[in-house]
Amino acid sequence: MSKTQLYGQKINPYFGERLSGENYLIMFCAEEADGFWQVSEGCASDIDTCIMLAALEPEESFAKGHCAKIFTPDCKEKKNYTSRDALIEDLWKTLSDVPMNPDTEDMEEEWFIFPKGTNREAIWNWFDENHSKGVGWIMNHEN
Repeated sequence: MSKTQLYGQKINPYFGERLSGENYLIMFCAEEADGFWQVSEGCASDIDTCIMLAALEPEESFAKGHCAKIFTPDCKEKKNYTSRDALIEDLWKTLSDVPMNPDTEDMEEEWFIFPKGTNREAIWNWFDENHSKGVGWIMNHEN
């Protein structure tokens, strides 16, 4: 199985600012009777990219009761996802500033796992496949 290329967030992050010299921490946790225990972790200079890292976790992780938590460099919890759908909805928000060519509807920047030049339909298909209610629901329920 090949590893997925993660481009991250190249433009201004939707969720807060990009850190310099420090990173946010994303932890994948499982709930136990005596609290949470860490399954895996990653880090990035912006929350958007942490969300992207979490979105690459298998859907089954959330079905097993796992959650994804994002912490600031000083260990304050910033985000907590207990469902994959909530995570995918926030991932959708990070797409809002990615420039698209209005004539071709192709991305003009790399974003998440999609290289520059990816057509909008391909991105929408990914969201449709990865959110239980589909991309139409996400579009109609943006905050």
